[in-house]
Amino acid sequence: MRILTGRFKGRLIPLVENPELRPTADKVRKAVFDTLQDFTQGKRVLDLYSGTGSLGLEALSQGAVFVRFVEQDKAQAGRIEKTLKTWGLESSSCVDPMDVMRAIDRAGARGDRYQLVITDPPYADNRGAATLKALAEAGIVEKGGFVVMECGKRESMPKQAAPFILLRDRKYGQSRLVFYRG
Repeated sequence: MRILTGRFKGRLIPLVENPELRPTADKVRKAVFDTLQDFTQGKRVLDLYSGTGSLGLEALSQGAVFVRFVEQDKAQAGRIEKTLKTWGLESSSCVDPMDVMRAIDRAGARGDRYQLVITDPPYADNRGAATLKALAEAGIVEKGGFVVMECGKRESMPKQAAPFILLRDRKYGQSRLVFYRG
C-alpha cells in the first residue's frame, strides 16, 4: 500500500498481515481526498480506528499540520509510530493506543478541536453511528469541519446527528463513505 497523493506520494506504508485488519482500499482513500480536495491543507485531523494509519498519513501528505492517530491495537499503534518517526513526522502527529470512545472523551476534556475527523471502524461492529454521536457530544469538531465515516455498505448511518449534517453518501464495493459537515 502506497501514499497516493501529496508530498509523500509513492511512499510505501508498511503492512503486516493481520486477519483483523482491513486496510482502506486505494480507490476509497482516493475518493476521500478527491472529495475533500484542498480542505486538508493546514488542518488538524483526527484519525479514529487508524489501523495501518493510511488515512492519517494521506492527510499529512496532503498538508495537514497535525494528525492524532487513535488505534486500540498496541502493535498496530507501534507500527504507525515507527512509520511517523521514519518519515520525520513526530512533531506533526501523535498516536494514542487506546479505545476510540475513551480517546474522544479525553479529547473533549482537553478541549481539543479538529477540522477533519476520519473514522474507519470495523465493519462487523457497526460502530459508525455511535462514534458519530460521541463526536457530537464531545464537541471536538470545529464548526464547518468534516467527519468522514468509512463503514460497511449496509451499515445504518443517520442523516443528521446535530451538529452534523449529511453531505454525501457513496458506496465503493463493500465500503461506503459518508461525509458529514459540522
